[in-house]
Amino acid sequence: MPHQKHYVGYIQLIFADPQSDEDITIGGGGFCSVERHAALWANIPECGGDSDFIACRMNENGDIIAEKQVSAMTCEEMMGKPICELFAEAETRLAWECAKAGVLVRPARQQVH
Repeated sequence: MPHQKHYVGYIQLIFADPQSDEDITIGGGGFCSVERHAALWANIPECGGDSDFIACRMNENGDIIAEKQVSAMTCEEMMGKPICELFAEAETRLAWECAKAGVLVRPARQQVH
């Protein structure tokens, strides 16, 4: 049986869609080191203006312990992918999860602003 990693915390990137009032997870990751988790969180720049993108710092249980408004550019830099690709992957995950649960999926986002 493969060894499973024990994560001490997570950072999750979310798009808070004002049109549908849904929170869409567009990326994130787990951390095995408290120091690395804290250092990365400290280096995430908070967006100076109004943004619908949010970085959530979570503990090992998945409870949100801090939030920052971030830019789409920050999400792209953290995940190493363009924002349109992050949305496409999020839509695919949502469709899979909904199909697994027997729930109809809303139409895919046509354009991201």
